[in-house]
Amino acid sequence: MIAALVTFTGCDSSTRLSSPSFPYLHGTITITDGTNPVNSVTIGTPLTAVYSGSETVSYQWRRYGTATTTVGTNPTYTPSDVGRYSVTVSAGGYKSKTGDPVTVAPQYVIGDTGPGGGKIFYYSAGGFLSNGVTCHYLEAAPADMGTTLTWSSGGIYNAYNIGETRMDIGGYANTAAILAVDVAAPAALACRNATYGSKTDWFLPSDYELRIMYMKKAAIGGFTNAWYWSSTQADASNFYSAWAWNFSGSGAPYNSSKYNTYHVRAIRAF
Repeated sequence: MIAALVTFTGCDSSTRLSSPSFPYLHGTITITDGTNPVNSVTIGTPLTAVYSGSETVSYQWRRYGTATTTVGTNPTYTPSDVGRYSVTVSAGGYKSKTGDPVTVAPQYVIGDTGPGGGKIFYYSAGGFLSNGVTCHYLEAAPADMGTTLTWSSGGIYNAYNIGETRMDIGGYANTAAILAVDVAAPAALACRNATYGSKTDWFLPSDYELRIMYMKKAAIGGFTNAWYWSSTQADASNFYSAWAWNFSGSGAPYNSSKYNTYHVRAIRAF
């Protein structure tokens, strides 16, 4: 048997197997808010990628490099979270190109006036659930309720056991739980019935939410140096008491009888 050796001059395996070398897209990418190129916007601002080249391109938006949209022909995107956003454009026969990122900042900062006319006192970049909706802000009502109120409507011999209520962020759920058992609970009902800035989703803050309010009371304003009710019951075995905060001095919390009359400031989440 005779073996034949065949060689190809000027050609090797790496050359034969390599992919075609595509050129880069020629145009540049600019991100605009509809009127001007931007490098920083707030949450909820619609952004549009403008590609200057003549190629027909597709767009994919990214947050910190991770895709937030599928590849498509729509160049507009509205970010719902903070972060660094960029857009990658691509076209058949070309290498894709990614533009400079835009910083998306919170829509509000602590002390800003919120949609309900009150003051923003808490922000969470990751968000939290309130009434089944992911929220990022807590807003305090513009003023206290017009009068001091008791926590329970039951009188001294019937405090109504609400069961387990949340200590952490969750005043909306607490308020709903209170009113499901004690439909006339003065502090919770006053918050539920409140309307400020056409907003009607106010509630009695939880113990932790009230603590944050105490810490940010200068930014919120309008507090009295007195006790304020939270929506957190002491516990199931001590249901005659609920947590309150002293907004004077050290701001210490206290398990107080539900029949005491304290100040009330409603809040809302969005």
